[in-house]
Amino acid sequence: MTESTRNLRLYLREHTAADHAETDAAFGSLDLGSRAGYVRFLRAHEAALSALELARGALSWPQELPAPIDAAPLVRKDLAALDTQPSAALAPVRIDDPVGLTYVLAGSRFGNKLIRKSLERAEDSAVRAASSYVGSEDLDAYGRAFFSQLARFDGGDRRDAALQSAHTAFRTFQEAFNRP
Repeated sequence: MTESTRNLRLYLREHTAADHAETDAAFGSLDLGSRAGYVRFLRAHEAALSALELARGALSWPQELPAPIDAAPLVRKDLAALDTQPSAALAPVRIDDPVGLTYVLAGSRFGNKLIRKSLERAEDSAVRAASSYVGSEDLDAYGRAFFSQLARFDGGDRRDAALQSAHTAFRTFQEAFNRP
């Protein structure tokens, strides 16, 4: 038995690598030090997070993993600080497993060091200040705790549903990014 068959985290990483790369490339194309680039980032994240967190809230959570926390309210706070409205809501998302979805959401926290550096270099002081989401220590701590526990979680019979939910989460972020 390979490590990725025993460990749900590695299994999901291995089987979502292409989705992850595509999503990172899209968001990585933005100049997050500019107001326009950062607002686009925030609006896409708010739309995706709102749809995904709503779907996750309707599912039962495994007791072996730390309970998730929502990030969309922090993004809305940053949009308000930039005097910007969120995008129109995405269509409801169907998620069958909250763990695969949370794998994507918690994993997005690991790119925040680079995003924080972009914000620190921004000429616009409002952009520098609108960092409730990107700078959230609570979300960062949750991401570390979730992945620490997920590395010891094999997922059992939820593997396929977790993988499909992770694919759906990446597609939701891509859809939100590609909206006008």
